[in-house]
Amino acid sequence: MNSFAKIDGRAWLPRITPREGNSHVSSRLSGNRAALLRQHLRPIYRGSSRIQVKASQEEPPQGTTVKPKPIGNVSLTGKWRKQPQRSTPMDEAYDMVQFPWILRKAVDLLPYMEVESTPERFKTVLKAGGVLDIVETYSWTGEEVEHPRRDKRYGRHLACVVSTAKGPTIKSRWGNPYRGWCTDTFDLSEDGLTLTVRTHMEIVDSGRKCDYNTVYTRVHK
Repeated sequence: MNSFAKIDGRAWLPRITPREGNSHVSSRLSGNRAALLRQHLRPIYRGSSRIQVKASQEEPPQGTTVKPKPIGNVSLTGKWRKQPQRSTPMDEAYDMVQFPWILRKAVDLLPYMEVESTPERFKTVLKAGGVLDIVETYSWTGEEVEHPRRDKRYGRHLACVVSTAKGPTIKSRWGNPYRGWCTDTFDLSEDGLTLTVRTHMEIVDSGRKCDYNTVYTRVHK
């Protein structure tokens, strides 16, 4: 993927714009913001329940009745930059799982995504440093694997990747709190320059659901 009650004493993130050409300053500021977010995340983790919750048995509808096969589409492989103005706001998705304010700010530190699509595996990487990293690797066998919850609560989610007509689709499910499931479909444009991740998410107990798109453009080396 994927509001928690509002957090008293919200962290203030200074908005500092480095001068043009000072790339080393921009890099240092990005690192400072990640460190600040990690500092304020610690109280959230200490106050959270450490009980591991069994993943929901509710599974997303199957998009295919055949065993998933490698798509062999290596054009997905590469580094991608998020385009916020072309993407759907995620406010509704945040509210559905009570996503904390400090973690919403952390999303701003994930402007890039790396994708590795080979005949053997499908891997996505969103890196901001430490606990904010989201790294997921799947085989094309359709076997479910465990990854840390994307909402950074304690516990795991189960997920697999399958091949669909629109592109690779990651199917994820998780247990309480906010038991639910989602699908992320990686839809590549014909020219291979734009990647749209189409997400559908549902929360089992509340019955709430939403759809949103995240648009990326290819980063050329």
